[in-house]
Amino acid sequence: MLVGTAAWLVTETERFSAECVNVSMGGAAVATTARIPTGSVIKFELSLGGDRPSVTIRCEVVRASRAELGLRFMALDRASLEAVLSLL
Repeated sequence: MLVGTAAWLVTETERFSAECVNVSMGGAAVATTARIPTGSVIKFELSLGGDRPSVTIRCEVVRASRAELGLRFMALDRASLEAVLSLL
């Protein structure tokens, strides 16, 4: 997938912009200034580009550094799975 693909991280109270560093079937690494602690469950909204709608995936934050978060996908429905596969 293209590095720099737009994404958003949605917590219960805030929405943060992010850029994808890497996406796989199991999760994603995103560059962001958001400070979200490990163990948090969030929504990961991934832009598919063009006129395609974004996909929203429930994730757990499994790694957090100053500039990047590691996300583990918790549930991928068929549409989300196909969208992620189209980016790989």
